[in-house]
Amino acid sequence: MKRMMKAMKALVAVAAVAIAGAALAETETVGGYTWTYRVVDGAAEIYNDDARAVTPEPTGDVVIPTTLGGKTVTRLGNYALVNCQNIRSLVATTVKSVGEYALWNCRELQTASFPALETIGQCGFMSCPYLSTLEMPATVDLAGKSAFVSCTSLIDDDGYVIINGVLYGYYASKKEVIIPASATRIASYAVYDRGITDVVIPGTVKSIGTLAFSDCTITNLTIMSGVEYIGTGAFRRNMNGLKSVTIPGSVKTIGDGAFLRCESLKNVTILNGVETIESSAFRYCPIVSVSIPASMTTIGANSFGAATDLTYVYVAAGDGDHVKSLLSDAGYDKKVDGFTFVTPAQACQ
Repeated sequence: MKRMMKAMKALVAVAAVAIAGAALAETETVGGYTWTYRVVDGAAEIYNDDARAVTPEPTGDVVIPTTLGGKTVTRLGNYALVNCQNIRSLVATTVKSVGEYALWNCRELQTASFPALETIGQCGFMSCPYLSTLEMPATVDLAGKSAFVSCTSLIDDDGYVIINGVLYGYYASKKEVIIPASATRIASYAVYDRGITDVVIPGTVKSIGTLAFSDCTITNLTIMSGVEYIGTGAFRRNMNGLKSVTIPGSVKTIGDGAFLRCESLKNVTILNGVETIESSAFRYCPIVSVSIPASMTTIGANSFGAATDLTYVYVAAGDGDHVKSLLSDAGYDKKVDGFTFVTPAQACQ
């Protein structure tokens, strides 16, 4: 009984802290509309605590307030303007974050301006079919998948959403994907969970974002010279038959968990120029052989998982000791002696 009472008191205490820390919703009338908001971390978030965050339903040209309650409006919260079907244009000067489904089904929205925007949440602009102009910085990233589903005026004929040189989505059914040369960056989640089989990433793309191609069905992957960064989990869980991959020397960093759980991946060729393999980059991949170039300076922990299948480590002539040292530092010191270190020339003999 005493134990139960202690547990109940603990739960009450936790609940009290949660309530005390929660921002209460408030309202303020600006520009003829009453906006619901809450203060989070010293800034205002337009907040949906019912059907939408503004009354009456906004129409025509709408300007998001820059301040509410004396606080700068930095976030358009989850579902904030959901189903506002009569907005034609939207200006949000200070908004840095668009939340999940924030503008879902704003079917008449044609133009939107977010000059301070940093992130877009899952399905943030979903089902805005007439949105043809979206002004925002080239540094905007995605904080969730499917941000532009059914935004038919933004999707080009090949199924891509590319804004300011950044690829934000692929919504076609074609399984062979050649990323356009007009893309200089692939945003996080851009091609997440798509049934694609063949992917070519051109050298014009400099970075591949977090989880950009995660949970796809890629069997053939070509990363061309020019790409410089492969982000966290970029190709995670491609389990449909991706058996080999070559990382060009232009890539400086292979990010944490970049190929995590690619459970058919057996052969990895890392060309000279690559410097860092971060933790768990190839973890839970049944890798049999990997080439590690002389340029490599860091191999993170669990980069190759338990390395139970790894047999051949290809190194440049005279570079074996350097690579052994890197693998030892990564935690493979007890297994290094079991690996066969060979140069490409020796492998061909």
